[in-house]
Amino acid sequence: METEEESLLSESKWVEKLSEIGHPLLNRWEEHQELIEAGKGPPAEEFDAYWPGTWNKVIATMKPTPKKSGFSLTFPEETTIRKSSRLVILPRKKQGV
Repeated sequence: METEEESLLSESKWVEKLSEIGHPLLNRWEEHQELIEAGKGPPAEEFDAYWPGTWNKVIATMKPTPKKSGFSLTFPEETTIRKSSRLVILPRKKQGV
């Protein structure tokens, strides 16, 4: 069984590895900010949500809350979410990519 300290150390190693290869990270823990900032890629700020397998249609957007303490997911009014539904949330593609 991992202790809290071991868990934080393990997570920090993954944050460092992923940020080094430019993967956009959501983690906003103070302990990880230096690792993320030292990485090659900027932290992700905006995301798109898709139904699995329908990558051509964005069904929702996710952006930081005004105080940047978390994220809010916004669906168009006509979207219906079924009880067992899954979403795939990915960093928003840059224009022209």
